[in-house]
This record gives sequence, C-alpha cells and structure tokens, in this order.
Amino acid sequence: MAAIFQQIGQDDLVLQTLLTRTFENFFNQPRSLFGTGMVVDNQTIPARSETFIGQLSWRDHHDIVINTGSITNPAAGDTSSEHEQFGDYVKRLATYGRSHIVAGDIIRTQDNFLSLTANINEAQEKDHNAALLAQLKGISITEAIKGVTGAGGQTFTNDVLDPNYGFYVDLGANQLIAKRASDRAGGAWLADPLVEVISKAWKDYESPYMYFMSDLGTITALRQANLIQDDKVRDGQIDLETFYNGKFRIALSRARMGLSEGEINKINTAAATGREIVGKKVSYLVLPGSFSWRSQPYSIPFEIESAASSYKGAGSRQLWARWAYVLHPYAYNWRGAKERFAEYLDYSGVNGGQGQLMSLPDDATGSTQVADALGNFERNFKNMLNCRILTIFHS
Repeated sequence: MAAIFQQIGQDDLVLQTLLTRTFENFFNQPRSLFGTGMVVDNQTIPARSETFIGQLSWRDHHDIVINTGSITNPAAGDTSSEHEQFGDYVKRLATYGRSHIVAGDIIRTQDNFLSLTANINEAQEKDHNAALLAQLKGISITEAIKGVTGAGGQTFTNDVLDPNYGFYVDLGANQLIAKRASDRAGGAWLADPLVEVISKAWKDYESPYMYFMSDLGTITALRQANLIQDDKVRDGQIDLETFYNGKFRIALSRARMGLSEGEINKINTAAATGREIVGKKVSYLVLPGSFSWRSQPYSIPFEIESAASSYKGAGSRQLWARWAYVLHPYAYNWRGAKERFAEYLDYSGVNGGQGQLMSLPDDATGSTQVADALGNFERNFKNMLNCRILTIFHS
C-alpha cells in the first residue's frame, strides 16, 4: 500500500499533517552554500516546460560610441549598440528513499520514522551543494582549456573582449596567502597575491563583496596572519567568517571543490607553448548571484509505502522524497546532454556528456584528444568583466 501525498496539507491523516509541518520547516531552512547569496531564485525560469532543457537570456555588453558634433559635416552620427546573449540550461531530478522497520520503535525512545523526515532535509542540502560544486569544477575545466589552447589566463593588461583568454588567474609557484617570515611579520600584506588576482580578473571593477572558497591550508594561513575578523556575516541560514572588512566571505565545504593535480596535468597536455598552468591548488572567487535557481514542481513529492508482512509480520515502511530544479551558472551555455536529467558528472564533464577529462587520450591515437575537449559549460558573453566565477591556480 502506498500513501501518496500530492498536495500536502489537504489530507486529514495525523501522519500527513505531522509530515507536512516537518517538511515545511526543513525545506525552507537551507544551510549549505546553496543557501547563500551565490544562488538567486530566478523567476524568469518557467516552473513548467516540456523539455529537459530551457533557455535564459541576459544583457552582455554595451558598445558605446561617442560622436563629436560638427557644424560643417552633415554626416549622420554612429549609434551605440547593446548585445543580448542566450544560453541553454538543463533540469535536474533528485530522489531519496529511506526504510523504517516498525519493530525498531520498541527499543527506541523516539519514533524512528520521524527522524527520517529530518534526513530528507540533509539529503536535499547535500544534493544542491554537490550540484553547485560540480558546476564550479565544470566551469574551471572550460576556462582552463580555453586558456591553455588560446591566450592564457587573465593578466593586468589582457583585452577583456578577446574570447581566447580563459577566465582564471595562475599564480604559479606563489601561494595565495603568503607565509610570515617570522612570528611578528603579519599583516594585510600577506594577502597581496589575492588582491593581485582580483585586479587581474576584474580590472577596475570591484564587487561589494565576494565568496572565497579554498583549501583548509589556505584558510589556516589566513588565521595565522590574523586577517579573519571576529564578527561573522549572516548569509542565508549560515554564519560566514570574513576578512578585509567583509570584502571576502569564507565559504567552507567538506567536498573537494577544485581540479586534481592529475586533471591540471591533463589540461596542460593541450597547451600551446608557454600556456601551461603551473599552480596545482585551486581556489575560487565567486560573486553574488553567480547561479540561477528555480524549483520545478513534482506531482508526487513525497510518498510512503507500507509492507505489513515484512520482517515476519512486524512491518516496515519506506519514505521517498523527490525534488526537481534548475541550477545554472550566470552567462554560461549548457552544451552537455539535452535528452535526460543532469547528473553531477554531467556538470563537471566534457564533450557533451559524462565524458571525463582524465579519460581523454593525449595523442592522435584516440578519437578525441585533450586539445579537442570542450567543457559542458560554454562561456556565452563577450566581455569577461561580466564573469562572476574566477578560478585561481596557486601553490
């Protein structure tokens, strides 16, 4: 027997009402990086459509033409122009199920079935967070390949309209946070490499604040330099540590967020002379609103299935939860699989599907070489100052 919850709150069952209250509490309280200002609810994404993919549009850049007036030349002035870009996004459907052995309640002080509802919230947060981190990796792959096969990463002087540059900064053998020469040699200057990174990437543009995602060693170096402030910033449902007067919000994650050394070496096999990435560690600077999100309705979001005869008649129940959504990085086009729901490996994959970078051959013996690899996210705007996700390679 299955109890189907189509519209929660319209059933008189006591269990139905209890689950409703529990789900309302949990699903409105995000606590992962997904719940921070990195992600915005984009109301332009339709709640329902008949395909696995959809399309977003955004303003790219404004070509401003300034004319000098004349009283002798009757020629018409040149007009300025605005550019609009379009990009595909892909939907994701996630499911989560847990079993409950009814006889177990006899040896517990609390109904174990109720604890399963809390597990749903944890599973949903983990899914959203994993999808976000997988997309960060996918964007890193896209930009790194573009740079090593093109004009390299960002510098102080590169042309922001030149599409051959990858949107990343390679510090090479330099650390992102410098080490102190002695116990007294602290201060903000230790973070000078990070300031250099921002200047190279966004030139004369400065975001009010940004999210800093890095490995534990780099975060520890910030602590040793006494750069992390005592006061935290409430962002979504979590408190984030900050440094540089709140300019950087430290976003910690248990997951490995960047590329492995092997993946970076693989990318470098496609490099033109002098374009190889030297830094082996990966950190990110992410501006607010870098990801668009929109929940997609699901007709049966929660379902309970009972098996009365199982466990020698003691009975068991299964609780299933399902959620669908769109999560997409700002101003990138999806060129992965378009005939199914996206998986994590799709977000971080190459060449249209779940094909991973490490599986691509290095030489002409294979059908697809690393030099021909394309990340599943394609940068789809002309002015790189509009980029909101920066990959930093460092030591």
